[in-house]
Amino acid sequence: MFGDLILHKNHYQIFKLDRDREIQYNRGSVRILPNGTADVDATLHRPLRCGGPWNFGFNGVCPEAYAETDNYCVPHQLHALLGKRGLSEGSIERRLDSAYHRLYTLADPTQPSPESPYVVEDEDGVQTLHGWREAGVTCAMLLEFGKQLNIAVHVMWHKAKISSFVPESAKHSLALYVHGTHAFFVGDPKTKEIIAKNGRTQAPRQARRRTEPGAQREGRCTTSR
Repeated sequence: MFGDLILHKNHYQIFKLDRDREIQYNRGSVRILPNGTADVDATLHRPLRCGGPWNFGFNGVCPEAYAETDNYCVPHQLHALLGKRGLSEGSIERRLDSAYHRLYTLADPTQPSPESPYVVEDEDGVQTLHGWREAGVTCAMLLEFGKQLNIAVHVMWHKAKISSFVPESAKHSLALYVHGTHAFFVGDPKTKEIIAKNGRTQAPRQARRRTEPGAQREGRCTTSR
């Protein structure tokens, strides 16, 4: 429509300014590590849940990454990759429960951490705490998941490895690409080996975005980076 202000567009979406809504802001911070890389907590703490992903041509991705999962993409792929090694769906969910509470809740499981990405505050200031089953699993939770099970985890964003956990004697390994609010897990052993050998690369300039009162939280399937 004539007069609309386009904020961003890509191959399949156009984002326009809604002039009838109040402008909202996110607070961000960037931490530069001693080796010169940028800390990219925004990606690590973004809930991943998109159940109808597009194919972006990532190498070696498992077929289950493109399945319709009703916004349950991470547990679905974890079971596909680790189920053959004896991990049931229930066991995977219990491990994710543990990671969620360790990272994002206080001593009382009903009280969220002030910086939890699972808290949404509406226009009236009412806060609602969502669980990972409805909002999605973060990469930080996957790193914690790997620590619990002695599994190496490597997280890629575009062509950059932004984080990894490698135990001294890893039983298995996981590697995934993050795009928007979807995780694309790698199933090809050779691709996982290449990703594992790559060191953490210079990350793009990005800050962790912590939701301020009244700000919208990232986590919709239609949002991509």
